Amino acid sequence: METTKEQDFIMFDVLQARNPASVDFIQLPYGQYRSDLEMANSWKVDLKTEQVLFEYPKFETPISEQIHLLWQENEELKVENKELKLALAESAEAQQLDKIN
Repeated sequence: METTKEQDFIMFDVLQARNPASVDFIQLPYGQYRSDLEMANSWKVDLKTEQVLFEYPKFETPISEQIHLLWQENEELKVENKELKLALAESAEAQQLDKIN
């Protein structure tokens, strides 16, 4: 249920000890950030822009998967390297034949 500033000061003890004029707030639509608040590690409000900023957990690729991907890339680079060496040798051979002719 959406509440007003006045209702919040009545409901929450921590606010009752404060002067309502000394407290600023931003009104967020009820439920708008529900999933963000559930998933985020932390959140804060940018006081200049009054935007809610979330910090989410970082999901990193497991080491075993990283090793597998690097192994695959290494194998592909080996094949490419062989092909380039062969192409370079063929090109050098063709240049030698051109010089002879």
